[in-house]
Amino acid sequence: MSCNVIKQYVDFSNKNINKYYKMILKKYYKASIVDEFVSKYIETRYYNLDTNNSKLNKKLKEVYNNLDNDDKEVGKIILELFKYIYYFDDVSTCDNIKNIVLELDTYRKNKLQLEDDFSSEFLELYKDNQKRKNTYLKSIKCTDFPIIIKKVNKDNIYDIEIINKLKIPKLYSDYAIDKTFNTGIISEDKLFIEYYLVSSKILNNIIYRQYNFHYLVEFDTNLFSKEDKINRLLNIIDNDIAKDIISLKVNYENFIENKDNIYKLMREGYKFSVIINDEYDLDILDVFEFIIVKNDNTKIKKSNVIIIK
Repeated sequence: MSCNVIKQYVDFSNKNINKYYKMILKKYYKASIVDEFVSKYIETRYYNLDTNNSKLNKKLKEVYNNLDNDDKEVGKIILELFKYIYYFDDVSTCDNIKNIVLELDTYRKNKLQLEDDFSSEFLELYKDNQKRKNTYLKSIKCTDFPIIIKKVNKDNIYDIEIINKLKIPKLYSDYAIDKTFNTGIISEDKLFIEYYLVSSKILNNIIYRQYNFHYLVEFDTNLFSKEDKINRLLNIIDNDIAKDIISLKVNYENFIENKDNIYKLMREGYKFSVIINDEYDLDILDVFEFIIVKNDNTKIKKSNVIIIK
């Protein structure tokens, strides 16, 4: 389970939009110009994390303004068509997608003088893409290991805990099961499930434009001695969306022992939060996104201190 579900979905969305434009524009389709607009749309829609329609429109208009004069005519059409693309990529909503496709068909006939069996062909493409999308989103759900999302004392920051719902024979005590699940190799392996589920959660939020949140997830510094395993784990969240939203939790003591490795990951864009007890170097704490304490008696007066009880 080392699949980068967010990247896969964003790539899927990118390809779908290009297919839509190819079918809509027919002889007017110019891949290089469409790519400029779609790339900016994908960047703004999925990676900016606070996007509304007006911001999308503004960024797309900037692409149009930067086109060469010879490309402006086609560029204007591509820009105008995005109001329909929004419906096909869950930016805008409607009661009946057929009405949007019929409106689009009318636009093509009046603006582009294209007379073909567009509506039925396009609806078939759209429904096929929706079916594949829904199948994909369903496939990345996991009920055996649900995640608990716990709000902390700061707005829009959530601590993630994965729980085991697998049926374990009664001969094992709850303590033994918990100890096995949260220590050693199994503790490392459960991170694959946790990162995968959190990525799936982030993806669903982003699709439906819920942007303002941060997740605190577990990290095991023992993985630094297992290069292949840590690479497979981090691959799950190796995209700018997840890196912006996820913060990896590490104990202060483990950070001190693995400073160089953690600094390297920070330079690669991964965010870390530190869990502190009584002893720490206050200056070092500035490198972390959040400082995590277990009670509200902390003497640290920093705005990024959060309490997890």
